[in-house]
Amino acid sequence: ACQVVLETMLHATTDRKAAVDALLELASADPAEATSEEPNPLLVMPTDRLYKTLVQSDYKAPLAEPSLHFGKALLSKISPYIGHYVLKSSSAAFVVLALLENPETADETKKLLTSKSKSINLQKEMEKLIKGKPENEHKAVRLILDVLSK
Repeated sequence: ACQVVLETMLHATTDRKAAVDALLELASADPAEATSEEPNPLLVMPTDRLYKTLVQSDYKAPLAEPSLHFGKALLSKISPYIGHYVLKSSSAAFVVLALLENPETADETKKLLTSKSKSINLQKEMEKLIKGKPENEHKAVRLILDVLSK
């Protein structure tokens, strides 16, 4: 079903605003309150990949025509929970990585990841998370830290 949604979002010739709004509404829920009955789409496969690909569609193939500007809209919905997504979910961390790589959202995402809000320094927490772990664990977090160091 996710593949059908993705193809529809990328190639539909009609207005996709209602569909984009529905996807954003699902993602805007607090991930800490997700349950098996009401999962957060960024925390489960394959919907996490759907969101990542839609963010990537803003800046690399396959591009939606016209652009959905999905990354910017998604970041505005999930910014309060970005730390949860990076530290608690390897799949959602790839969505955050896509936001960090997206030219439309890179600066704002970087600010969120490097700020010291709520007495948590996310960058330091990410470094602690990967310290002493094998290279194949927390790959998205490693890539995020790589981008932040440049």
